[in-house]
Amino acid sequence: MTMTSLQIATSSRFTVSLLIAVGLAALIGCSSLQSISDTVTKPVVTLPATPPATPPPPNSPVPTTWVFCANEYQGCSFTGLRDVRFVLDGKATIQSFYGHLESCKEYLFGLSVGGSGAARCEYSSVMKTATLTNPMPGMGGLGATVTVPLGQPGFAEARVQATTDRGNLGMDVGAFREPCDVSHFAFDDPIVSPGKPGASHLHMFFGNSNTDAYSTTDSINNLGSSSCAGGILNRSAYWVPALIDGVGNVVLPSSAIFYYKSGYDGVKPADINAMPDGLRMISGDKNLSSAQGQGAWGCEEIYIGHLDSIKAVFDDGRCTAGNHLQLSFEFPQCWDGKYLDSSNHKSHMAFPTGSGCPVTHPKAIPVITFNVRFPIPAVAANNWHLSSDMYDYASKGGGFSAHGDWWNGWDVNTKNTWIKNCLNPSTDCHAYLLGDGRILF
Repeated sequence: MTMTSLQIATSSRFTVSLLIAVGLAALIGCSSLQSISDTVTKPVVTLPATPPATPPPPNSPVPTTWVFCANEYQGCSFTGLRDVRFVLDGKATIQSFYGHLESCKEYLFGLSVGGSGAARCEYSSVMKTATLTNPMPGMGGLGATVTVPLGQPGFAEARVQATTDRGNLGMDVGAFREPCDVSHFAFDDPIVSPGKPGASHLHMFFGNSNTDAYSTTDSINNLGSSSCAGGILNRSAYWVPALIDGVGNVVLPSSAIFYYKSGYDGVKPADINAMPDGLRMISGDKNLSSAQGQGAWGCEEIYIGHLDSIKAVFDDGRCTAGNHLQLSFEFPQCWDGKYLDSSNHKSHMAFPTGSGCPVTHPKAIPVITFNVRFPIPAVAANNWHLSSDMYDYASKGGGFSAHGDWWNGWDVNTKNTWIKNCLNPSTDCHAYLLGDGRILF
């Protein structure tokens, strides 16, 4: 995951335009989220492992070829979850990584060879996928079965370490940013259709690896690994509809970052409260087929405004191959102080009035913003749409039904720390920083 420039600017609610790539890259390097997974190391095999020249039999798995990744001690990036092999003295040891190999080092493959300097790493040409059964074939332009990329397996431990970086003090607004990889895909929605697996359009989930139709506050807080920085210090669940290209393929995001902010719409940073356990909510509307207030499409590297549809971004002509299509939307930050959810999953929350939170929803929590980025292909990107677009997206343009779901699963002490050190004093804590001399990774 390579952070270039993060442009998060909104008209009425997305009021910040930040450029943090250089600082983020210097602070973190390539995303530490995209490091070794918890999968078991495979046995050593003897090279050569080049596929046979004869074609495979019908219906057999796609044969892999091995793509040079890095020399020893170097790193590299790729898309999705793949096998990577450490090659030394004619033998190869294979391990799975998501999106990035931090360094071609033997210990990442469960080996101890003393650092020969002669090793190399190669990744598989085949991204790991799974096949899901579509409970409603034809929904969202998808067939009876859907091939989805496998996500980041997640981290089953707390991931925090010391740092000398305390962020930028004395800012007008406070900000804490949490990068997460895709965890998994499913036809589930535990907020809208709890206890009903397969009752939803296809979602892509970030954060808690166990999020499904049966999720509860207890399971979100205590079960599952996490694909976010900090591992199980943040078991929150984030999900959005899957993005589908013009021929029915699921598009894997290149990155996602979730903002928690303060200092907007008249809400004083010092008045921000911690999100209560079990709080959950939705932003946007899956039923829309025209412009909405919360969701917006844009281009990560080049500011082209906040547009209403995916088609509008591609028609603009400036967001071309090598750039990233970005979906952004913001959640209401004023809580009624009573209910963790509501019948429409929105009315227990409200947006500020411009002079603070309304009296009906007096408890201010952080402004939560989703920013999900997808690579722009070199070929024409026609008829891209969301799995929740149930209208004629071919003529109107896809993406009007953009929406997001959030379910709090933060470790209490960790959450209180970044609110106290970053949001309340208006400190920009970049990504991962807790503001107290520690950093999530």
